[in-house]
Amino acid sequence: MLDLSPSPLGWSHLYALTCFATFVLAFLLAAFVLWKNPKHPAGRMWAVMCLFVASWAGWNTVSLLHSPREGSLTSLRLADGLAVFLPVTFLHFAMHFSRRMRPRALKVSYLATALVAATIGTPWFVQSGQKKFGMWFERGGPAFVVFAVLFVRLPAYGLKLLWQE
Repeated sequence: MLDLSPSPLGWSHLYALTCFATFVLAFLLAAFVLWKNPKHPAGRMWAVMCLFVASWAGWNTVSLLHSPREGSLTSLRLADGLAVFLPVTFLHFAMHFSRRMRPRALKVSYLATALVAATIGTPWFVQSGQKKFGMWFERGGPAFVVFAVLFVRLPAYGLKLLWQE
């Protein structure tokens, strides 16, 4: 029978390990892409996106290893403050890669992202925290909902542009 009991390290430590691995791999991927072709706009945007992933994963690792509520929530806010830029950088990459630049759509996407990012330190983004599975999670506010919508809508639009290639 499969034993689903927590490991001696705890689920949060195992998740922190995977986040740390994501941090290292995304950083290395960004460095590799920039090293291979630093002048290509799609490559630069891919590298920027990888750096946002690496930064998110790094702060998420810190959050998972932080026991006190406030320290963990601060790290989660920083992680999400970086993750909020992932959808728009993916869209920007997709536009460069597909050679289908949509300047107006890109400006609106960056503006929406900037507005959400401006709420990161407020209850509009994170109202409180709650502990589940031995880890702290945010209880999102209204801007967190916009964040979630951006996380679905912008990459979907980017994938549509790539699919039409």
